[in-house]
Amino acid sequence: MKNFKNWGRGVALASSTLALGSALAVSSSISSAQAATILGGITIVGGATIGNVTDPSPVNDTISFTAPFTTVPPATGILSGLIANSISTINLTRAGAASGTSTPYSATIGEPFISFSDGSVFVANNPADATRTFDVGPLGNNVIYNLPQLQGGFFSSSGDFLAQGLFSATRIGGNGADAGFSFNLSVSNVGIGQPVPEPATTGALAALGIGALFTNNVVKKKKVKINA
Repeated sequence: MKNFKNWGRGVALASSTLALGSALAVSSSISSAQAATILGGITIVGGATIGNVTDPSPVNDTISFTAPFTTVPPATGILSGLIANSISTINLTRAGAASGTSTPYSATIGEPFISFSDGSVFVANNPADATRTFDVGPLGNNVIYNLPQLQGGFFSSSGDFLAQGLFSATRIGGNGADAGFSFNLSVSNVGIGQPVPEPATTGALAALGIGALFTNNVVKKKKVKINA
């Protein structure tokens, strides 16, 4: 079984670099080669099943997905020609009080989240924010989940790290338990997998509290470790 734990810590740190983008500007020695480059994008649609469609804001819920899934053309870059073979269940825990028809949730996803036709996978960086919207329509209960921004990593079939991924689900749900979904995934080389910067640059980043990003195993070794 592939071990993505070290990579996950790297993604969390990489997320800090995005949040502190303005602060990074103080270090003029950071190489322009580390700027984000979009490597590809894909939109996936299909069917989903929501576990609880009767309670407005259940404590726990699940969203499962059943193949076949469809790639909405055109997929681009390194994601061109890919089709999702399987998508892992999303487990949800209520994270706050409801506000009107909406309730915040924390989403946890198994590894890998999405497996593609060529053996490559997208692994989510848990947990992620989600929102549940519930209302009653003429045909019954309408339940919609949104995951606006889920970060993760895109790996080859052999476990090599290829790119950082940014996933969004603008709509999972519909009327009743049998629902639909639309996923968008874009991959880029933001921070992770880039050349290790010069010592002076590393020192500047460490002063900002994120220097560990460049000493993470995923930067030193792009190969994902395999458990014995």
